[in-house]
Amino acid sequence: MDLFMQENPSRRRISVGRSFYSLEYRTEDDLKCGVVARRGFHQSLKPTSQGLALCLDYSVLAFPEPLPVLEFLKVHLHAGVDQVKTSRQRINDTLKRLKVTVTHRRTKRKYTIAWLTDEDARDSTFEVVDPEGKNPNEEIRLVQYFKDKWGKDIMYQNIPCLELGTQKKSNKVPLEFCVLVEGQRYPKERLSPEVTDKLKNLSVAKPCDRMKTIEEMVRAEDGPCGPFTRDFGIELDTNMTKVVGRVIGAPELKLGAPPTFRVHGANCQWNLLRKSLLDGKTMSAGPF
Repeated sequence: MDLFMQENPSRRRISVGRSFYSLEYRTEDDLKCGVVARRGFHQSLKPTSQGLALCLDYSVLAFPEPLPVLEFLKVHLHAGVDQVKTSRQRINDTLKRLKVTVTHRRTKRKYTIAWLTDEDARDSTFEVVDPEGKNPNEEIRLVQYFKDKWGKDIMYQNIPCLELGTQKKSNKVPLEFCVLVEGQRYPKERLSPEVTDKLKNLSVAKPCDRMKTIEEMVRAEDGPCGPFTRDFGIELDTNMTKVVGRVIGAPELKLGAPPTFRVHGANCQWNLLRKSLLDGKTMSAGPF
């Protein structure tokens, strides 16, 4: 049943584990560095005393835009083509393990970025092995290979290429022929502090806004209660479950003077400025 409820959003949204993120682009969610914040939800089914309940919570993640790699480096690191060599380590840290597609040939295959090559494109070579073993291995220049095999001239021959794949089996592809794959998560630890703060502000919504967003996602056509569910005759109550609760009053703290101090109810904070402890003690030695 859990897999069934994930079927509709998995077809129409970006899937990351048990979470699903919208493909809709919002201007206010653009993080201005080649990375965009996408809103989504995390869902699961749990048995309760009232029956099977759909648990859904609001979530926001960062995703790189499906840009050519050179353009992404320009907007994300402010590194142009002439700065690729001097920014090698930053580029490796930024692109490592991201997925790309290639444009020099027709294929839907996705490749994982390993690192930048040590040599420039014009100096890159690779060894061609005869599968039948009749001819000796031949070393071919990358520039000539792309010209003869794919009819492509490498424009930027004085910068490194990308190593795609693993160390045991990798492919050297010029940066200009690589495009970032859409719908892959971008590690937030690679974002700048300013962008991280903006992403955090989008994630931490006010309770009323969070409730409204969750209700919209539940009722959306690409949500868990979309047409795929209705086609199988399954009905769900799209209203939030009501539970009985109580609000606990703000506690009182015992201090020296005045004798009691009440925590501020609006923001649940307290300020001990100009307050004394109830019974202060002198420490002859530290705890360590």
